[in-house]
Amino acid sequence: MNWYYAEAGQQRGPFDDAAWSALLAEGKIKPDTLVWHEELEKWTPYAQLTAQQPPEIPAIVETAEPETLDPDVLAGRIIARGYDVHIGSCIGRAASLVRSRFLLTAGTTFVVYLILMTGGLIPILGFFIGLLINGPLLGGLYWFFIRLARGEDASVGDGFAGFSRNFLQLILCSIAIGILVMVWVMPGVMMLGIARASHPGQPPLGAALLTLLGLIPMIYFSVAWIFSIPLVVDKKMDFWPAMQLSRRIVHRRWWQMFGLLFVCGLLVFVIVFVAVLISALLGASIIHSAEMQSKLAIIGLIAGVMVLAIISVLPIIFASYVYAYEDIFNPHPAETLS
Repeated sequence: MNWYYAEAGQQRGPFDDAAWSALLAEGKIKPDTLVWHEELEKWTPYAQLTAQQPPEIPAIVETAEPETLDPDVLAGRIIARGYDVHIGSCIGRAASLVRSRFLLTAGTTFVVYLILMTGGLIPILGFFIGLLINGPLLGGLYWFFIRLARGEDASVGDGFAGFSRNFLQLILCSIAIGILVMVWVMPGVMMLGIARASHPGQPPLGAALLTLLGLIPMIYFSVAWIFSIPLVVDKKMDFWPAMQLSRRIVHRRWWQMFGLLFVCGLLVFVIVFVAVLISALLGASIIHSAEMQSKLAIIGLIAGVMVLAIISVLPIIFASYVYAYEDIFNPHPAETLS
């Protein structure tokens, strides 16, 4: 069960049963503290809940083992509750979050992606470095935005939390998704290479058709597994149960989730296109009459505009996915705090 409480007019949570017991033991939750969980219709003073159940025993609370997450139970709760992916709401909340914390969100995203790209460019070792860091870095970036979406304090360091939160499972999750997504198009790609080598002058229609058919399951699973890494880093699940749970939940609203990914991809395309267009017009207007040093400065300016455009939109994309994840797996209280 996920618990929330109100502090200084702000929502805190969610907390699982083990974390909630720890808050009780610390005295963080007072009798008049407003609390909420999935079985309550509205925010309720904690004293009203404790009046209906036996008091907590501190000795037991301190030694209680964390509850193991059962993916089937969680999936059953989500399906029974019902859910939808509200594209406009996810992107709108993401844009508001990034706008209010732009330097933090853009800076953290920039640093994480800079490491991702730099690691992959190292000769020979880049591939193996990517296998080790891609999952933890993406998991850390998701964790960073999850904390912000929950109203918690987050820092650049949270962008690297994947190296301490379920590190091995994040590596395995990233590798498994990469392999199982690409495997659908590999036969067609291999046939295309063989056909071009053996019959250079003939169009490899059969191989091209096989590749196109492989795109269908590739796209399906790319969308269906979108919440795998967030589940691994947030719920600390093993990679395969997380992938199964993500596919099971997304499958029921697959087109809605695909719509969110499509709109986010379109948003990236439009912003990058506008940035390239502006940069090209700016460069074309002065580059012919400029000295070499000025030309290099203009090229640097164009590159800077493009990087700024990408870094401005990527945090919105990640935050949009996180708000969809939160709406489905960690539903917010039904009543808004004033």
